[in-house]
Amino acid sequence: MRLSPATLRLSRSPALLALALPLAAALAFSDETLDKVPKSEGYCSRILRAQGTRREGYTEFSLRVEGDPDFYKPGNSYRVTLSAAPPSYFRGFILIALKENREGDKEEDHAGTFQIIDEEETQFMSNCPVAVTESTPRRRTRIQVFWIAPPAGSGCVILKASIVQKRIIYFQDEGSLTKKLCEQDSTFDGVTDKPILDCCACGTAKYRLTFYGNWSEKTHPKDYPRE
Repeated sequence: MRLSPATLRLSRSPALLALALPLAAALAFSDETLDKVPKSEGYCSRILRAQGTRREGYTEFSLRVEGDPDFYKPGNSYRVTLSAAPPSYFRGFILIALKENREGDKEEDHAGTFQIIDEEETQFMSNCPVAVTESTPRRRTRIQVFWIAPPAGSGCVILKASIVQKRIIYFQDEGSLTKKLCEQDSTFDGVTDKPILDCCACGTAKYRLTFYGNWSEKTHPKDYPRE
């Protein structure tokens, strides 16, 4: 094996060599991992950045829309939370919103837009600007973003999340990492997604009230009765 001049110089310094070898190994591992990642074949296909085994039947990860609605109102903003139940966690994730029965390889397959809440936690993907991913790979248990619903006539939308934990990829088209929202009919604009039940008191009740006066000559001398 032929050594480069830089390697020969490092070999003369055990301390520098000890520092350089782990760094070189890490860079080689990173390049190898990227080479194994499936390349995008369309506008924005599902991108999995780590090589690992997909796991199904999980319950520790969930994708939730605040209020748990079944319908969306065009143009409205909804808070979306991707979370892990302790002691579980995740390092990386991808969040997308697709029209129902679409694959995501075309721009028109995606529905609505995401809005970043915390730039230290989330960002838009450079090679898939309609998808949200982590800003830095580290342990986390929750991220939040806003999703702006698409215009009228978009139909049902599927919010989907994929997460990476310890080089194991969790992704499932059905289950706790997906949320289906259908467009709310304009004829029901005045009706909430989940009707609030009227509150009514049943039976009778008795209350005893006692009033204490705080009027004294020292606190309120004006018009205080004189004996």
